[in-house]
Order: sequence, then C-alpha cells, then structure tokens
Amino acid sequence: MNILSYVFLRIRSSLSQTLMTLLSYLAILAVIASVQTSVQSRQNNLDAMRNAVAIEGRLADPSGSTSDHLQFDKYFARLFLEERYFLSQYTRDVGVLASFPSWIGGDIMSAELHGITSEKSHQPLYLNGGILYEEGFDQSIWYSDRPVCAIPSAFLEYVYTDEDGLRYIDVTGSFYRQWYGDTVTIPFKLQVIGVSMIHRTVYMPFYTLLNACAQIPHITFTCSSLCFTVKDNHDLERFRNRAAGYFNEASLQNAGKETLTLHIKDSQYLKLTRESAKNLAVMQLMQPILYLCALGAGVMLVVMQMRSRKKEMAVIRSLGAGRLRVMAQSILEYALICLPVTLFALLIWRELSPLTVFGVWLAFMAGALCTIVRFSMIPLVKQIRELEE
Repeated sequence: MNILSYVFLRIRSSLSQTLMTLLSYLAILAVIASVQTSVQSRQNNLDAMRNAVAIEGRLADPSGSTSDHLQFDKYFARLFLEERYFLSQYTRDVGVLASFPSWIGGDIMSAELHGITSEKSHQPLYLNGGILYEEGFDQSIWYSDRPVCAIPSAFLEYVYTDEDGLRYIDVTGSFYRQWYGDTVTIPFKLQVIGVSMIHRTVYMPFYTLLNACAQIPHITFTCSSLCFTVKDNHDLERFRNRAAGYFNEASLQNAGKETLTLHIKDSQYLKLTRESAKNLAVMQLMQPILYLCALGAGVMLVVMQMRSRKKEMAVIRSLGAGRLRVMAQSILEYALICLPVTLFALLIWRELSPLTVFGVWLAFMAGALCTIVRFSMIPLVKQIRELEE
C-alpha cells in the first residue's frame, strides 16, 4: 500500500483524532484572526485620528507672538508657497499677509493695501465673515497673480465700470526703500471681485503685489503674518525636521529666543495618536506569541496522539517500513488534515493575509514534525518491549 492510500485510510479510521486536530487548528486560526482584526481596526482608527485633526501652525516672533504685525522678509513666506523649497510640499492653505499704506482714487482717501493668499491670512477678516464674492470668483483667486481686489462697502463709491462692464478701482500703494532711504508709489488698477467687512482695507492677491514690487529695485518688502495647515499629518515629523533647517530648532516647541519661530498646534493630535499607537504596539506584540502558541499546540496535540499509536508504529516498522516512511506518513497525515482549514481561513477571514495563514500552518506543522521525529527515532526493539510491558 502506498503512503497516500495509507494516510487516507488512517484519517478515515480515526475520526475522533482527526476531528480533534481540525478543531485545534481551527481554534488557533480563529484566535489569530481575532487579534488580526483588532490590530487592523486599531490601525484604521489611528489613521482616521491622524487625518481627522487639522494641524495648524503660525509664524511667531521670539516672544511667541503670532499677531498680524511681525514684519518678516518675504523669503520666509516663499518657503511655504514655492515648490523649489521643501516646506511647500508639506503644507496647504498657506495664509500670508503683506500690509502697506495706500490711497484710493489718487490721494482722496487713505487705506491699507493687504496682499493675501487666503482669507485666513488676516484674522480679523476671517473672523468677521470673510469676503462676499461676485459670481465666478471664490477664495482660490488669492493664489493667483491677477489684478483683482476685495474692498469694503465704503469704497464702492470710488468704483468705476469699463466698456466691458467690469468694475475697477484705482489704488496707489506706498513702499519704503531702505537702500535709498526713500518712499516710492505704485499705482494699481484692480478689478473689484468682492466686498469685505474690514474698514479701509483693500485686499489683493499676494503674488500680484509681490510681482509689482519686484519691478522696482530695493523695495523693502515685508510680510505681517503667516499661517498654514499641515497637508498630511503622517508627514508631521518630516515637516519638523525640514523646518528646523530654516527656523530655530527650539521654535518647534515655541521656545525660540533669537529668530522667527514656528508655533505648531499639534498637542491634540499627539494626545490622540500616542495612546492609540501604544495599544497598537501591544496588539502587534501578541502576533509572534500566537505563532509560538501554534507551535506549542502542534507539539501537545501530536504528543497525545502519537502515544496511542506506538503499537501501530511498531507493527508497521516490524513489517519492514523504515523510519523515514513512518515519519512521512505521519507528517502527510497532519498536513492533509490542516489543509481544509487553511483553505477555509483564506476564503472566510479576509483580515488574514495568505502569508499569515501560511505562517500559522508552518508553525503548527513544525510542532508536529518535532514530535513525530522524536517518536519515530525510538528503536524498534524498545517499542516492542514497551508494548509487552
């Protein structure tokens, strides 16, 4: 009788032992599936937490103030806005405010000219209802370099309409040149695309203002405030490391003393994720322990079953079967018993990857193999004597 035929005959004749092996292996896979489900659920919750909290930051002065009057060079704003700088790839919704004195309609009325990249750039604007846009425009306009503006309702009397029916206003900005120690003016013809609630303030795109000033040498172009939102919370640490090269490293904890700092509001995010990360680490630690349990289960189960098969093994060997044949028969038997459960696990428990199921099967079979080898190596004479006793 060949090995495979004997194995099938043995499985059919000892249904109780076969059922015990099936249930034991199924129980091990069920426990591992439960742990794997818990790990996956916690991982999903952790990812959801990381994406649910918007981590915001602001540029601050050495004292930690994040007001709208910091007066920093435009270079720091460009770090967050232009692709050639590494910080821009980690941030979104960057709000930059550059403020200069100006006049409406020549020199009729004084005003403040604010170059912005979003409504959040100027806190009073954002907190007081933002801007009411005309049809076809929205907040994205501030990231462009188009000659447009939003004005308070008090300035509407200075608005005029061109032949195309578009509304415009003339604004003259005043800019200081430290190199020459003088002041220059730049006239702007700006299309009115919205109305704001802030008194005596004209808002125009930051890039439009920046480009206009770039045409005149040595203008002292300073910005007043900068705020941002981290694009992907998973990149928070990479963003910190990048920012440390441009700002005081201590500034990342809002403790800078000599230079401009970054005030990152991430305490809520860290509180939510650290506890979940600890729990996840504990659950992941259990996985290798469960593989050891599978190994131990394989040893214990086969020890119990092989003790009752000493007579069978002695008879087979006395009929001329070698040790290797006895070992091969036993190993093939347990491999075939576990095969249906392995296929069942792959089809039913989606959270168990094929690699995980294969790993558990190997652990279980390794335990069985160790025990089978141990019993198979007992000399035939000793087996017969033990049976006679």
